[in-house]
Amino acid sequence: MSTITCKLFGVPQILKDGQPVFLPYSKINALLYYVLVSKVVSREELAGLLWPDEMDETARRNLRNAIYQAKKALGTNLILSPKKSLLMLNENLDLTLDVDQFLQAPQENLRLYTGEFLQGFFLKGAETYEYWIVKMRNYFKEKFFSECYQKVADDLDARRYDSVETHIRYLMELDEYDERAFRLLLRFYQETGRNGKVIESYYEFAKLLRRELGVAPDQTTKEIYERALEEMHFETGRSASNDESFFFGRYQEIAALDKALKEFKENPAGGRSILICGEPGSGRSTMKRRALDGAEEHFLHFADPGSFDWAGFFPPALAADRP
Repeated sequence: MSTITCKLFGVPQILKDGQPVFLPYSKINALLYYVLVSKVVSREELAGLLWPDEMDETARRNLRNAIYQAKKALGTNLILSPKKSLLMLNENLDLTLDVDQFLQAPQENLRLYTGEFLQGFFLKGAETYEYWIVKMRNYFKEKFFSECYQKVADDLDARRYDSVETHIRYLMELDEYDERAFRLLLRFYQETGRNGKVIESYYEFAKLLRRELGVAPDQTTKEIYERALEEMHFETGRSASNDESFFFGRYQEIAALDKALKEFKENPAGGRSILICGEPGSGRSTMKRRALDGAEEHFLHFADPGSFDWAGFFPPALAADRP
């Protein structure tokens, strides 16, 4: 008996004994996809879905021909007709369907969700069928997100870290701006003693949000980052949690500036100056701008040319009294 493998997540594909099956026209694909998911469906429903603008007799004839063409291409009856008015999936075949595997054991089969349901598939002139595709896409996407979030949270709580990052990456590949998934990634790095990765990842994510959406990470995300700052020993470049080295370009210096600004904001007694030294073109001004990003309401800053950037930080009340 031949093996039939049907992949409906991501770009859809039907394989027979490991080889792709190519069908003559898209409505045969649409027919098979609908029966694979629905299992049992009436002829009238399918004819109306696939040929909504045809007369009933023409639609039924088109349906009979599509079933015949599917059998011819597959070399077997994937669709049975136990009654004249019904069509059903032939469950006696050696058939593997990714959507069924996922629904039977979602958390064990998260890897099967390689993209949205029937990604890129479109059926011209069949509006109701398109509505069905959209409904199923939303259902499976919500199911995947819910199960994946739960799996990650359970694994973090139980300190099972082997697959945590992989599953978080699944979430972020589907939505790179998903801050909830990003916070789980930061939590994973913190719990495994990698505060340097928390800081590095936070800067990269903040840069993405600022560049693409014009927004900053929300307060909850920033608090995770600030906890990582408190754990870092910037003089030695090591983390207090497990002494992991922290050398990621300018992240160390920017994080040290952030920590100093945070401490000053919380205890603004008098004024404070920070001197950033370096050769021309070494990135002093960029570093200062990055550290002050979003902090203008709390500090004034001044710059001198040459090999130094000098920033004076004053509470607004004190700064207003300066000449």
